[in-house]
Amino acid sequence: MRQSAKALGINPQDLSISPLAHDASFSTVEICGEYLRGRVRLITSVFEHGGITVLIGTKSLLGEGWDALSINTLVLASFVGSFMLSNQMRGRAIRVDSAQPQKTANIWHLVCAEPGIFGPGDDYELLVRRCSAFVGVSATAPVIENGTERLGFGHPPFSREELDQINAQTRSRALDREGLRKQWQDALNAGSIKQMTDGLKAPEELLPRGFVLANTIAALLFQSLYVFLAVLGALGRAIGRARSTQDFWSFALTLVGIAAIVSLPWSLLALWRLIRHGAPERSIQQMGRAVLDALEYEGCIDQRAANFRAYANRNKDG
Repeated sequence: MRQSAKALGINPQDLSISPLAHDASFSTVEICGEYLRGRVRLITSVFEHGGITVLIGTKSLLGEGWDALSINTLVLASFVGSFMLSNQMRGRAIRVDSAQPQKTANIWHLVCAEPGIFGPGDDYELLVRRCSAFVGVSATAPVIENGTERLGFGHPPFSREELDQINAQTRSRALDREGLRKQWQDALNAGSIKQMTDGLKAPEELLPRGFVLANTIAALLFQSLYVFLAVLGALGRAIGRARSTQDFWSFALTLVGIAAIVSLPWSLLALWRLIRHGAPERSIQQMGRAVLDALEYEGCIDQRAANFRAYANRNKDG
């Protein structure tokens, strides 16, 4: 402490270090004189040189403008959930330290979760908001992504046993800094495009549902069959006029042909729906085309000049 104070030009007479009355292993530091406002700088210098290994500060201290490049663990016990403030606090630990080229940093988010069917609680919701704004390496695959799924916790609600298992896995993962460095390197090597891309993943319950499409096609085919039988029944009375077997089959084939022609539009419509919406990506592609047409109608784009196209593909995540 006194060495750091001397290096910062603090008068030794302005520095007072006194052990606590109830615990001599802790001390209070008081600075007076013109260097009164340099207390944070002094404590930071002591921290950087290893004089203290744990530093507790408010979000104001850990906000913009304060740096300690040697930090390799950050415990966020704050309720701050906004992107800007959370990013400022996280930035204290993820700074590059030229003195430690192989530095890795662990950022802990404290969550008090309630086991059982009542949900994980407000702290977990705060964790979800934070993780949705920041990316990190996935614990289950060589991928860099955002969201809580990359943590490998599963989905709430959690039982008490599951919470104990999550805590044990997290502690073990935090100790394996070499493994963390390797995970990041594997994820970077696995990507063909070395940059982050924004994407949206719709919940499964919002995707086009297969049974709705199946019911639609079944209804159209049923209508086609109904029309076919209705026309066949209405015209079937003419079969009674047949005077020979040859006339009977001629009348029958003619009636079947007429009934098939009348019911053909419903069958073709069912086939057309199956072709255009047989898979979710086809329905989404039709939505994209509708958006493009609407933008062109409003004069926002010119599809012919810019050659816009709507593409939809299904990846391994569905």
